[in-house]
Amino acid sequence: MNSLVVAGKVLDYKFIKQSNAIYAFYLGDQLIGQCFRMSRYWSCVSYNHHRMGSVSGFKTRILAADYMLKLGGFVL
Repeated sequence: MNSLVVAGKVLDYKFIKQSNAIYAFYLGDQLIGQCFRMSRYWSCVSYNHHRMGSVSGFKTRILAADYMLKLGGFVL
């Protein structure tokens, strides 16, 4: 399981399946965005950075989640 320390607290990555190809991504209890399973790659939409559209081409959903955390200002 992946996790991140934020303000002295360890918060786990959570992926909640919404459909066959869509997963909501949470860091602890905070909704960060959504990951989408495409045929060969993952796409994501960050809810913390509204000026960006979806970003595609991630090999895994963990890489997509890390990217969304970087957009949201979390240090990895």
